[in-house]
Amino acid sequence: MPKGDSWDKVMQAYYKETARRMSTDEARKQSIAEVFGSLGDRMTCDEIQEIFRSGGFIIDVRNPVDYLSGGRVHNSVNVPSINVIQWCNTHDKIDLNTPILVYSNTGNSAKQARQMLVDNEYTNVTNIGTHKWYNLCS
Repeated sequence: MPKGDSWDKVMQAYYKETARRMSTDEARKQSIAEVFGSLGDRMTCDEIQEIFRSGGFIIDVRNPVDYLSGGRVHNSVNVPSINVIQWCNTHDKIDLNTPILVYSNTGNSAKQARQMLVDNEYTNVTNIGTHKWYNLCS
């Protein structure tokens, strides 16, 4: 085999490995950005559970499939964001001043749910971001 062919094969293998590594690195960066770039106000597990014990509600506004797939905060209830107003309006233990914590995959849906609740005169609503921040609270 001529020298050039061997060198070409080595370089092709190098390029393939570099492309694979770059793809893996990009996926890792995206995952990190998803978790640490999420929207919301981060709280401790103790703060969240204290609000729950004092009569507050922890609402996971993800769709039911995502909620059941894991990564939920202890004592949370799943109410998809499109149903959150109706659910809060009809729940007998929730009034306009009840502490409500909302979270989602990245905090975006929770941000929207929070705004819907505020627009409907709920005064004590906090977007606590993503369930990924609270994996030790499960």
